[in-house]
Amino acid sequence: MSDKILTLTTDFGTRDGYIGGIKGLILSRDPAVKIVDLSHEISPFNIGQAAYAVYNAHSFYPDKTVHVVIVDPGVGSERRILLVEASGQYFIGPDNGIFDPIVYLNEKYRCMEIDPGYFSHVSATFHGRDIFVPAALKILNAESIKAFTKEVEYEYRLLTPEMMEGSKAVVLHSDHFGNIVTALSQEKTDSGDLEGLRFEQIDIPFVSIYEEGDDASPSCLFGSNGLLEVAIKRGSAAEYFKKRWNGIPTSFDVVWK
Repeated sequence: MSDKILTLTTDFGTRDGYIGGIKGLILSRDPAVKIVDLSHEISPFNIGQAAYAVYNAHSFYPDKTVHVVIVDPGVGSERRILLVEASGQYFIGPDNGIFDPIVYLNEKYRCMEIDPGYFSHVSATFHGRDIFVPAALKILNAESIKAFTKEVEYEYRLLTPEMMEGSKAVVLHSDHFGNIVTALSQEKTDSGDLEGLRFEQIDIPFVSIYEEGDDASPSCLFGSNGLLEVAIKRGSAAEYFKKRWNGIPTSFDVVWK
């Protein structure tokens, strides 16, 4: 197996040929690259869902893997294009919050801005193909990144100051089972001090496993990826909130003992 691994995460779906074009570009420039489809079923423009997908999967990949994330509703604007180095891996994507969990949960990271002017034949609507992927190939081939990047400060877009202070659990994603995944990390939380969450007048108790929860009301627990999620035993927390509040909350209040 090639030691050059490039993952792709997009909101493109698979029917329109966009992914096929990107893969063709990669293989025509470097047939030795191993391409992994992390996900192409991100809901259109859903930055939180993309952030969760990349965070959820990245720790299982070897060092020097390059993750290209193309969920970019601001494509063509003056938004920055970022290269983040963390966990021994590289992440390329727009500066819209996609890498908030990666940065927040890694004490050591580097953030660089990619210069779009370095790359030729750049369209106004497909920076993923014309900038993100060519930059990834340069990294995989151990070319110097100094020619097209500069170090910058990372700015959080999805995560809030309240979340950093431990008073809010910001929602990233609702998964296939209807579990509502937040950015509150077990690694940064003493679960012994956590009583649960609250939304409006609903108390959401903390449990250890799904079976400890109630089958009619939500509870919260840390999932296999170490992130706190709101769940209903053998049910859907997402549907629970959609029926009562016409949508999934953007955050929950954290209740400490």
